[in-house]
Amino acid sequence: MSKFGGLGKGHQKPPPAAAVAGGKAAIAGASRLRETDDPDGERVAALKNVLFVCSQNRLRSPKAEQIFSGRPGLEVSSAGTNHDSENPLTAELVAWADIIFVMEKAHRGKLQKRFGAALKGARVVSLDIPTTTSSWTRC
Repeated sequence: MSKFGGLGKGHQKPPPAAAVAGGKAAIAGASRLRETDDPDGERVAALKNVLFVCSQNRLRSPKAEQIFSGRPGLEVSSAGTNHDSENPLTAELVAWADIIFVMEKAHRGKLQKRFGAALKGARVVSLDIPTTTSSWTRC
């Protein structure tokens, strides 16, 4: 399920298989679904809020959002670090996320510099997927 804004434009080709596998493993390993108390006193699984970040939010992060949007227990969104991105990164999105996947280490630096206060306890994971990866090019 997508939380903020939906997918960007031009997302036709799949991401590299290693990136998908690495992202799935990181989500699974980051922490299991939290459990919260239901008003009826039952323990229920809470959603894990996952944010994917790249520069323009046109190819990599929206594709990751698309891949993980149907997974049970996950609420996903994507954003870009550049001010002119399809869905610019905001403090609200950063504060919302339990785990943030950045496509490159440079995105982690921008995230921490601009939104350090909003990060709270969110885990930030770099997937090391460069913008030049051929599988991300538009059709």
